[in-house]
Amino acid sequence: MPEVPHARRASLMLLLRHHEATRTYAARRTAQGLSKNEIIRCLKRFVAREIYRVLTTPPPARTKRNDLAQAA
Repeated sequence: MPEVPHARRASLMLLLRHHEATRTYAARRTAQGLSKNEIIRCLKRFVAREIYRVLTTPPPARTKRNDLAQAA
């Protein structure tokens, strides 16, 4: 599965270019003395944790249409 790390890095590059919170994080870590590669490593870990959380968290219980009609 060599495409998984490539996809994760590609998504990080997009975040660094377009996502304001990610750019702010990178600027803060750069000010702390981290290199770009170290910042990318930290972001990869963050993305991996978020993906794991989404995959392992069960979806919320769905309500039936009748339950919604009775609630209104």
